[in-house]
Amino acid sequence: MLLPNLWKVPAWLIRRAEKQGNRERALKIATRYAQLRPRDPEAWFSLELLIDPDQDDVAVAAESEELFRRALEKKPGDERLELALAGSLTWLSGHTSERAEERISEVRQICTRWMKRNPRSELAEWPYLYLARLAANQGEWQEARQLLDEGSRRIVVTEGDNAFWYLIKVLLRIPQGEERARSLAEEYLRKFPGWGVLRGFLVSAMMASGQESDASEHRALLIKDWKGSVDDLDEYLRRGVDHILEARQAIARLRDPRNPQGMTATDEQH
Repeated sequence: MLLPNLWKVPAWLIRRAEKQGNRERALKIATRYAQLRPRDPEAWFSLELLIDPDQDDVAVAAESEELFRRALEKKPGDERLELALAGSLTWLSGHTSERAEERISEVRQICTRWMKRNPRSELAEWPYLYLARLAANQGEWQEARQLLDEGSRRIVVTEGDNAFWYLIKVLLRIPQGEERARSLAEEYLRKFPGWGVLRGFLVSAMMASGQESDASEHRALLIKDWKGSVDDLDEYLRRGVDHILEARQAIARLRDPRNPQGMTATDEQH
């Protein structure tokens, strides 16, 4: 039998590790808790939010899919576990052709069921965010914007909020979305100046646009709270730049299928 609200203890430890920039520790805590409490959907959902294939690779996302499917075998039909699975399937469907249509169909089924059954859930924004990512991956940008609008209305933003961070990442996959993502980052950093992940995104976005002098001030603020080495921080920021450039190239490829490399005007200038 699960003690009520037991998940809040590891959730607090996970969030603290994330705020300190120690994603590896956060992932370790979430994984261990999920292993200890395999029937607790909160444990698995926390793990899904931390498994960020955008920072890793297809193998990580495929492993997470298997983790969530095994958890569902122990607790079949659990809606939170299904929602966690949908997150991994969403990413995989956009990064590998293997079973892409099957995964897209499963995500849509899960999200549609969730919207109907849990319209007032504290996780009500997630189905909209996952479907927006699917739409953005396929170049259905108007649909993606509409879904993001629906999802954003359901987000109550707090420092370190995973749904808001996912919203930022999906915006990068939509034309003119990067500008909106930067505007939102600046707005919420005024409210939550210690939100390191958000500030890191802003630094990477500035670096990706050649605004090194603007980025330096924010980087200096990051260094104050960063628990690792400066070299580790710079590597983290470089990965952020690569992610932003990859998103720009993905948009360019969808706009012009004859441009398989996704070259942008900025790329050509360099």
